[in-house]
This record gives sequence, C-alpha cells and structure tokens, in this order.
Amino acid sequence: MGGPDSEPAIWEVYARQLFPLKHGFPVWNGHPESDGDELDLGSVIYTQGGGKYLTLFNCMKPVEEEEKIRRGIPEDHKPIPQTNLLIDKYGEINLPRLHSSSIIVRGAGAELGGGSPDGTFGAGLGFKYTTKASAGAVLVLRPPGRRQVISSKRRIVTYMRERFDSWMSLVNDRFEMDLAQDELWFISGTIKTTQWAAAAFYGESSNKEGSVDCQVGPFKIGLSMNLAAEQSGQYESNWGPQRWIEEEGAVVSSSEPLPPLKPNQCIFMNYYKMKKRFLWKSRPIAAGAGPHQLPPSSPGGDGDGTARLSVPSGPSDDGSSEFEEVPPRVQGYDPVDILLEYILEHSEAEIAIGSDRDIYAIFKDEDVPDDLKAGIAAKQPQIDVDEDGVGTVVVDLELGVAGAPSATEAEVAQPGAELAPAEDQEAQGSSSQQTEIPPPTAGPSALLEGDDDDDGLTEEEEARLKDERQLRIWLPAMNGHGGSVTSLAVSPDSKYIASGSDDTTIILWDTEDSSVVRKWESGVDIVWHIAFSPDSQRLVCSGSEGRIVVWEVEVGDVIEVLEGHTDTVHTVVWSPDGTRLASGSDDMTVRIWDAETYQEIYKLEGHNAMVTFVVFSPDSKLLASGGADYNCRIWDVETGTLKHELTGHKGMVWTAAFDPESRRIATASDDGSVRIWRVETGEELVLLSEHHGPVWVVAFTEDGKEIMSASSDGTIKICDSFSGECVLALEGHDSMVNAAEFSPDGKYIVSGSSDNTVRLWDRRDGSCLVTFNEHNDKVTHAIFSPDGRTLSSGSDDGKVKIRILSEFLQGEGDAEQ
Repeated sequence: MGGPDSEPAIWEVYARQLFPLKHGFPVWNGHPESDGDELDLGSVIYTQGGGKYLTLFNCMKPVEEEEKIRRGIPEDHKPIPQTNLLIDKYGEINLPRLHSSSIIVRGAGAELGGGSPDGTFGAGLGFKYTTKASAGAVLVLRPPGRRQVISSKRRIVTYMRERFDSWMSLVNDRFEMDLAQDELWFISGTIKTTQWAAAAFYGESSNKEGSVDCQVGPFKIGLSMNLAAEQSGQYESNWGPQRWIEEEGAVVSSSEPLPPLKPNQCIFMNYYKMKKRFLWKSRPIAAGAGPHQLPPSSPGGDGDGTARLSVPSGPSDDGSSEFEEVPPRVQGYDPVDILLEYILEHSEAEIAIGSDRDIYAIFKDEDVPDDLKAGIAAKQPQIDVDEDGVGTVVVDLELGVAGAPSATEAEVAQPGAELAPAEDQEAQGSSSQQTEIPPPTAGPSALLEGDDDDDGLTEEEEARLKDERQLRIWLPAMNGHGGSVTSLAVSPDSKYIASGSDDTTIILWDTEDSSVVRKWESGVDIVWHIAFSPDSQRLVCSGSEGRIVVWEVEVGDVIEVLEGHTDTVHTVVWSPDGTRLASGSDDMTVRIWDAETYQEIYKLEGHNAMVTFVVFSPDSKLLASGGADYNCRIWDVETGTLKHELTGHKGMVWTAAFDPESRRIATASDDGSVRIWRVETGEELVLLSEHHGPVWVVAFTEDGKEIMSASSDGTIKICDSFSGECVLALEGHDSMVNAAEFSPDGKYIVSGSSDNTVRLWDRRDGSCLVTFNEHNDKVTHAIFSPDGRTLSSGSDDGKVKIRILSEFLQGEGDAEQ
C-alpha cells in the first residue's frame, strides 16, 4: 500500500479477507499464461503487482528442464533433494464457495456440478449476503480444490539458507531487478482447481446487504456482486482459466470448444520467506524516532512490519555520520513478513525464515487476528536459533492448518454445498448413511428439567422450583432470540406467532399481549423455515442435516421427525387442506409427506440444484418448487408426476405464488423479473421487468387481478397481472425490501427492509401510513395475522415485534367511516 491514506489494491483486500480461512495465501491471479508460469511446489516467485506472480525458477525440477524454459537459473543451481521429502496431499476443498468472515450468507445458491452428460454444469451459485465490515471477499470454484504441501520444514529451511544468496544474485546481478530480500517467495504448497472466480470489495459497506450472482459455463465462471444502492467503494472480480488466441493480430476470447480443463489454476499457496538481519550500515532506523517509539530489542521499523533501510549520506558538520532514510519498497499484504520481523525482534537470530503455515499453527485453535503483529506478540511463540544463526518459530505444523474447515468455511459447507468428483460420491454417500443424527430435544419440558435432585421436596417447593426454571427460559426469551430471526409464522387462528432463529431455538408468542408462551430447542440447528398446520394445532420446522420436526403447539412435545432428505431443508409447508406436507432441500429433491402418518409419499426428482421454495396451490392439487437451477416445476400432488417445467429465468428463482383460482402462477427471480405462467399449459403469459435487482417477494391480490413484487432495489411494485402494466410503485425504503404482504382485507401492504424499518402502506394510493423504527438491524420478516388484528416483524437483531394494527390506524378508520 502506498500510504495510510491510499486506497488498498483489490488483490490485497482479497488476500487479507481470505487468508484467515487457513488454506494458505489467497491468489488473485492464479491462471498461468504459459506452462512455465504455473505456480508449483518448489517455485521461487515474486509479485509483479496486480495480484500477479512471476515464476523465476523451480527448485524441484531437473536443471536441464529449467534451463530450457527459463531466462536463467541461479549459478551452481541444485534442486532441493527429494529423497524422503515429505509431500502431503490431504484436505481437498470440496466446497463450491468460500467467503470472508465479514460476509454473512442469507440464502445459498446451487452447488456446482449438477451435471449434463458432457460434464458441463449450467446451474448457478447465487446468494444474498450481509456485510459485517467494510471489506469482503468471495471465491467460487469448481470442486475439488486439490491440495499438496511440502511438510519437511527443516529441509526447506536448510535449503533456503544455503541457496538464498545465489537467488538474490540471479535476480539483482544478472536480471537487474533490484529486488529486496523479502520479495522472494518459495512455494511449499498449493491448492489448485480447474475453474474459479473471485471477487472482493471495500468501502462504506459495513452492515449492508447485497447479492451475488454466479453464471457457470463449461470454461468460465462469471461472478458479479449486486451491492445495495447506498454502498460505495471499490469492487472487482477475476476468473480463470483465461485462455486466449491470436487472431489477425487481435487478442480475442477463444470460441472454439476447449479440451478438458487441467487443474492448474492455483487459488491458494503456502510459502516460505527469508530475511537477514541488517549489518550496522544498513540496520533499520526510523528517522526522528525516539527510543520509546521503537519495539523492545528492535532493529527498527515503522510499526507496520515494514523495515526502513538507512544508508550513510556522508559526514555532518560535526564530523559524525548522518543517515538518509530510503523510502520502503511498496509491497502489498504479506503476513509472513510480520512473522519474520517478530523473529528478528525477539531473538539473536541473524536470519529469519518462516511460512504462512507457521502462522496458522500459532493460532491453531483460534481465528487469525486482524492485527497479526499484535496477535503474534501476545502469543509469544518460542523461537529456535540453530548453529547457523537461523531463527524459526517452534510450532507443530500438523495443528491449526487447513484441512479442517474454519468457522466461516463450516457456515458455507452446509449439507448440499459439497460436490465431490463422481467417482467419490458413492463412497461419500455410504459414509453419510452411517452418520447417526441425534434426536431433537423432547420439548420445552425437557428444558425445564435441571440437575437438581427434586426428591424430598414438598409440592409447593416443586412448584416454586418449576417456576424459577421457567423464568430462566422465558424472561430472556422476552428480549427475543440470541441470533437472527430466520423464520416467522402466524397461526391460522391468529392466536400465536412462532419465530425461528439461527440460535437454534423456537419461540412461541401470544399475540394478545406479546408474551412468551414457550421457548425450546428446535432440534434442527438453524431454523430455516417454520409453518403452522391449517388447524393451528401443529408446528413444523426444517433445518440442517435433512431434518424436519413436527411439534404439538399447546404442549410443545415432538410429534414426529420426518426423515428422508440428506441435506439442509430450506422450506417446508402444509397443504391448504391439511392432508399433506411438502419440503424442498439442498439435496435437490422435493418430498411430499402424509400429514397424518408422516410417511413419505413421493420423492420428486428433477431439479439440478438446491430447492429454495415449495408452495401448494390454493386447491391443494398442485405443488410448485424452484430454486438455484433457474427453473420452476409444477407437480401433481395426487400422482407425484411432473406437470410442467417453467423455464426462462436467467437467475435463481426465489419464490412463486399461485393466483386464487390456481390457474396461473407467478415466479420471482434473481434476474430482476417476474413471470406469470398458465398452469394448465405451462406457457408464459406475462413478463414483468419493473425492478433493477433481484425480486424476492411476489403475491397476487385476493381477486387475482393485480400482482405485487418486492425487490433488492428497495421498491415494491403492483402491476396488472394480465397486461403487465405497473399501476402503483411504493418507494421510500432506503435499502432492500426483504418481505412484503397484503393485509387480509386487501387494504394495506406491509414491508420489511434492510434499512431496519417496517412500513405500512395504503393499498389504494401507495402512501406510507406508518414507519416503524423499532428494530436495530435488518428486518427479515413482516406478516399480518389472518384476522387482520396484528402486524408482526422479525429482524436480524433477534427481536420479534407484535403490534395491534388498530392502534396505528384509528385516524385512518375514522376517515373511512
């Protein structure tokens, strides 16, 4: 970086954001322009800027081979001895997406691969996200990312000590590159894939929402990030492989069919660096710095881990030597430099050698801190100085190194997100079938049972103890969830509100006084969806590990656990007539269940990616499903047969809605459009392109004549469902609209937004009647009760707000009367 006020390079942002995932140093430009440029084990490289790396030579390949392809190799070059050199190939990345911890994924897209016979994959990988910081990064790859790493640390350290001077002589004396000693990297490990796309951003984007769209083709993954309107800053993306051909002197993209892609795209690398302590003439000195400004036992520095080289400028007036400060060479983010400075500052070593894997091992059980210099100093790792004066940190490289997912990776690696090579899927499947899923908590009553011995207590004492235990659960529940509200539902009899959260709990609320009726563990980890039965007697929730749990509402006991899905179940709904349940999952299947026996009736297959929604028609005869394969399917509930596949969207289909007569269906997509289809024939009737961002909500009016849509562009549009003409636009939110719904009488519209507000609108003229500013984070859900009495909302702040609608519409009611 050029200075404290300069803008960071995007590849530096990318590296800073993904390095803590513990896979190695993130490579922004990992596509080799030629075979000799491929980042391999043993390569000695330096950064060219722009996130690109130049391979100078390779220390593991024969001298004869290197002489043929290199401009030059070091004098008396000898490859590193490979006898008994330990090279590990462990911990493949089988995830299609990695992202920085600053990004919270709100809706996951398709897993890569759902394949056509020719091996291409056309499904996308889109998702919505929230930023926790002003910078973030995303990497999408075609799994697997194959890892190999040299584990013989002492062998590398000895080899670098012996050969490093010849490396510097080559680049500076023969090549005249004028490189500093800490600009040479020795690659000790790589993770490579065949296809990838990367994106990073920074700026005023903290606590904002956006979405990522990923177009996957046979030889390119196209990645784009849709930022909220109020976000500012820089955003860039990159991808590989980038193959080019020369045609009549112009460089153009190759349109010819490509041969099978090679796994030569390096997305992460492990590396070693070496730094020598300066002699007196070049010992680092910070100009104008007093002793209190230098680190203890420090050879000098500017506090950011970058040494400032000082050279004699000649005698001063008093005869003493003065030193003229030479500005430091501009370099990007390099965590190993910080480690080397630590070694030199805290030991008598004359040479420091370290690697990124040393850093991961130092923080083996923790996240890598943002302030790496302070973090390493706090850990005080032991330094070993050998007889040659080489200092290294004493760590166990088997610990804390990539191979086990980090916390952020585990969030992305939801069941269904992994895609192993075809030859490995059978083995993985057999393994997963043997995994025992623990039973869910038996109900709220189980939470009231303590470890105390209740024997010998009087009836009055037992009652008091029970009340105390209830208060331990219910009083905290009054403040909401400990995590985001991920699902919200109101019972058909309007008596209860149920909320589910990523804190794994469910809370049942009384709409009469907003009190907590019950709080309990869901048994499904993150509660992705929750729904009441039509008779309001049962509650169903879905979540991770393919689990669906049905609860009895009044008592809170488990009625049944539905088993069949093999991955996260994002959606589960009851049929309007109450006889069926339907669910959609990351395992790319839809299931129909008997709502009385809870037995699986049909397993509906055909989707090529995760299923994000299922919805029954009002007459309960049809079921629509859709998701990340850009399509919507209509199924016959009675027979389980596919009636129609609705194709045309160019992005993930987030939701759908039938009209009141079950004759038409509307679909909403990431491509910014709403399409209306004839159910009987599957033909497209109307295309609505009113929005400038993904559409996440769609609903018909009670008479079916008009249709409402809500979008990430912050607007709500109402259009004629037959002509497509926009008849009303509701504008006022300052960020994405995440939820919208008509009131039961059709007079009002409620909306919830990422601007933390809930708005109540007049359906007639689109005017905003009330703006509720009660939440401290994004509003994820907003719903009316069926009797029209209450308006409820849930938010990322964990709170659920239940409002009596009449208290806010008295003037409106008087006016109408």
